[in-house]
Amino acid sequence: MSNNQKLTFASVCLACCFLLPLLTAHNPQVNQMLCLMHFPVMVCGKMCGAPWGVAVGVTAPVLRSLMFGMPLMYPDAVAMCLEMGVYGLVCGLEANDPRKSPANVFLDLILAMVAGRVAWGAAMTFFAVISQVPFSVEGYRAAILNTWPGVMLQLMSLPPLIVFLQFIYSPDDIEAL
Repeated sequence: MSNNQKLTFASVCLACCFLLPLLTAHNPQVNQMLCLMHFPVMVCGKMCGAPWGVAVGVTAPVLRSLMFGMPLMYPDAVAMCLEMGVYGLVCGLEANDPRKSPANVFLDLILAMVAGRVAWGAAMTFFAVISQVPFSVEGYRAAILNTWPGVMLQLMSLPPLIVFLQFIYSPDDIEAL
């Protein structure tokens, strides 16, 4: 992808970070359970590379908090910046590698999800220590268990979507233009 295509694709992904959570805005618990903001960040990382994935991942929670008041800026949006930035980074490390099979895309997503959740937990623990924001191991465990439906939805939908998008934006097709 050219830089202009990456900018456009990342902008669409950022817009999706705002729009997808509106599908469940009537029920914040469902929204937290499905993790709808995470989908576009991972796709952006896989398609555009780590710098773009990190940029969308770090920007989306802060802008969404400023525009809609959700997630709360501190500690939620700040911790989500780290979590989603890690998603974009890990997904983007081997972005658009034509040798990657769909199974490898699946494994990359799992690695990104684990690394992002660890980063989120570390951020929340740090905030709990410095500002007495209540957070515990039980809270961390509950947050992970409550998002299983979203994780399953991501693992079922994102690998085929990413493989399809990689096929559409294959380097051979772009060089022909």
